[in-house]
Amino acid sequence: MSYSGQKILLVDDDQSFRELYNAAFRLNGINFSMAAKGTEAIEKIKVDKPDLILLDLMLPDLSGFGVLKILKQNPKTADIKVWMITNLAEDADREQAQSLGADDYLVKANYTPKQVIEKIKNFL
Repeated sequence: MSYSGQKILLVDDDQSFRELYNAAFRLNGINFSMAAKGTEAIEKIKVDKPDLILLDLMLPDLSGFGVLKILKQNPKTADIKVWMITNLAEDADREQAQSLGADDYLVKANYTPKQVIEKIKNFL
């Protein structure tokens, strides 16, 4: 099945994590782009209008919370689905993400790329 009509944006500052998902997305025919910083993500979202954003919390410039807040406050991007994908497993972080409008909260340690890809396929 091809998912080329829909686009995913992965936002993560960890290069090895991006490379891992780059390979997984390509193998599964998923149309995607990547950003390493929050500000870069905001710019890409304005141009690309992804259907789903996988957003890390810990970014070097603007945190995932900051990116999420900006997206949800803008009527042009407020309806984009956002899944936080992070190493932060604290309930407080999960609750803050949900209160800001995150659609899901995935703790990296609990999901293999294969499981995340399956979840994405189900979403798409």
